[in-house]
Amino acid sequence: HFEAINENLQGAMPLEIVLEADRAEAFAEPESLRIIESLQEWLGRQPEVGGSTSLVDHVKLINRAFHAGDADHFAIPANARLTRQLLLFGANDAIEHLVDQRYRTTRVEVRSNAPDSKDMAALVDRIEEHLETLPSQLEARVTGNTVLLTRSIDAVSEGQISTLSVAFLFIYGILVLLFTSFRVGLVALIPNVLPVLLYFGVLGVTGISLNTTTGLFGCIILGIAVDDTIHLLTCFNVAARECVDEKSGAVRALCAVGRPVTVTTVALCLGFLALTTSELRGQVEFGMLGAFILACAWAVDVTFTPALCAGTRIVTLWDALTYDLGKDPQESIPILRGMSKAQARIAALMTRVDTFAAGAPVFRAGEPGDEILVVVDGELVVSLVRDGRHIELARAVRGDIVGEVALYEGRRTADVDAVSDVRVLRLNKANLMRLRNRYPRIGSRLFWNLSEILAGRLAKLTGKVG
Repeated sequence: HFEAINENLQGAMPLEIVLEADRAEAFAEPESLRIIESLQEWLGRQPEVGGSTSLVDHVKLINRAFHAGDADHFAIPANARLTRQLLLFGANDAIEHLVDQRYRTTRVEVRSNAPDSKDMAALVDRIEEHLETLPSQLEARVTGNTVLLTRSIDAVSEGQISTLSVAFLFIYGILVLLFTSFRVGLVALIPNVLPVLLYFGVLGVTGISLNTTTGLFGCIILGIAVDDTIHLLTCFNVAARECVDEKSGAVRALCAVGRPVTVTTVALCLGFLALTTSELRGQVEFGMLGAFILACAWAVDVTFTPALCAGTRIVTLWDALTYDLGKDPQESIPILRGMSKAQARIAALMTRVDTFAAGAPVFRAGEPGDEILVVVDGELVVSLVRDGRHIELARAVRGDIVGEVALYEGRRTADVDAVSDVRVLRLNKANLMRLRNRYPRIGSRLFWNLSEILAGRLAKLTGKVG
């Protein structure tokens, strides 16, 4: 129907050119009317213009009618007096619609067949550029609902980059605060960016225009995607600690979150698909795009996001604030010395926490191992078996480390048992490297403290030998 109107009625997209003179009765004079006539002739040469109507057309019609329909008089009268008389005798509602009572302000109705806002904007720019060439006694501007709508659509389109960038920046800031890491925040942002990029990619491939309707969907996708992503990541954070393994934690998180995310996505997709029954093309496109992109966002959340989780140890702000390492761990646990309380908790959360009941064996001499144990609570006893007797070498309490030889040699050199209920941090090469990569400042401080502790033990041992 839109195309039929464009073809048969000179265009379905109306716009108006308003002209204002510097004095009254200006548009009752042939000179001003000839300027409008010239403007209409120029408009007629524009490919997006199907036709135009102005006061000039009515004056020509009245002039011809007063001369018995003679085609030679379908023209602007030669003098102002005749023009005013014709306007007086031929006054009607249509003329009053085009010019004010003082003949100082008039308008030209333009019918455009521009297919989209881009072509309409180009036409408006050309008209405004041409209006600059009019005599100085006339001021002109382009207006109308179509022009205002076109400019609104362009503002929406041009604002996509800036608004989405600001949204991504704020979401990234929230993710950084939530996961206490710039890098983890960036990783968590990726599953939220992908569906939005896919959406605009689909618009480009299919040729669907970016308008006031389709322009809204980028924000909708972002809101839904970030909600599901944070839900999955926080669930993974808990599950990974319970399983003491990132891959197992990712599987458990997906099992827990996958069903509700899937059900809500199906419901949303069905809701958007309902729009495809509309007779309006814009609503059909919006419904199809909505359902497709939401399904893709769901696919990202159940495939790509768990894959990221499987190789990522996440520490949330809540973990860092609530994890219990006892009083002043940065002072009472030497390996955490020089850190803030939050940094000490992050370092601990990036490792593995284990507990042992009183009397339980921790490890035995000769066993393979690559971990250092840092005592958080309780007491451990380190011993060796010689001639069937246990020889106690040392006792480890809060802040002490045991098993440092195995970290480098891969094998235990002594027996370690729990004297009381014990809670320890297990630091192996994998989580130490992860801490260094994820939190470089915390990692460098921990490595320095570890080197200082080992150097102190070596110096102490050297002193005993001497």
